[in-house]
Amino acid sequence: MLFPSTLLTPLTNGISIDNLSAEITSADYSVSLGNISLSQPINIASGETSIINVSGVLNQNTISQFEAQNPGVNGINISLENLNADVAGVTVHMDQVNDVGQLQLPG
Repeated sequence: MLFPSTLLTPLTNGISIDNLSAEITSADYSVSLGNISLSQPINIASGETSIINVSGVLNQNTISQFEAQNPGVNGINISLENLNADVAGVTVHMDQVNDVGQLQLPG
């Protein structure tokens, strides 16, 4: 499964993202939904916007349970936990990034 995300670099130099991984959690319930990682390194030129495609594996049992407990809900608000990235040779770790978007559920 692909999860596209848009990133704008305000830096005067381009950057490279060589590695990125994180755990996807429900922002509302703090339940682990799966994991994502960067498929291949990317380069972003100065002042440019780039779509970062990350691939991931969702825990289908958890998704099914969420759908059963929340009938009619079309998506899950998600956060990221244990985000690790190698950006321009610098390793970055963030314990949590809240409310990064919504995971759309098949209707």
